[in-house]
Amino acid sequence: MTDLNFIPSSADDAALRGLLCGGFFDRLKRRLSVQKISLPFCVKSHIISPVKKRGTCLVKTHCFRLRRGADLLTSLEDYSKTQHLKAASVVCAVGCVSAAVVRDASGVNIRALCEPLEIVSLMGTLSEARTHLHISFSREDLSTVGGHLREGCIVNTTAEIVLLELDGVRFDAEYDEDTGYDELVILEDTP
Repeated sequence: MTDLNFIPSSADDAALRGLLCGGFFDRLKRRLSVQKISLPFCVKSHIISPVKKRGTCLVKTHCFRLRRGADLLTSLEDYSKTQHLKAASVVCAVGCVSAAVVRDASGVNIRALCEPLEIVSLMGTLSEARTHLHISFSREDLSTVGGHLREGCIVNTTAEIVLLELDGVRFDAEYDEDTGYDELVILEDTP
């Protein structure tokens, strides 16, 4: 198993380097190939793929920064579709929003927060077929609020995102009568 604490190392990646501990990067960077991509909602994006060892892909990491005005959820969904992500998880997300929209735990109530908020946590699963993300924000008084990420979380200055693409599985959705929602289905991904 490879440590997940790495991102590309170059002078113009200094902002992204702060996202994750770099202690293991020096050891791993020789085994990585980095592909730069350009998307309309990103300042810069990198896809990091380790060299295959004995026919097994260790990890694949996606790093990008969203621009001011981007909708956080829509941008993540668009990225998943553009990159044809079959199964991924948010490793890290930091930044701030000028407004936010979240659904609470009831699954019914949607709350709009019209204030500047710091992103302190974003986690969940995503693929080109489905997205399920939870987010926490810090207010100016340092209290926290969070819930199920909805459209309307608008990036203020930046949102730095690191995704881990999972090898060998595919996330899909299937309606679950018990919950009333389309729920995660994990399928084996065959090449």
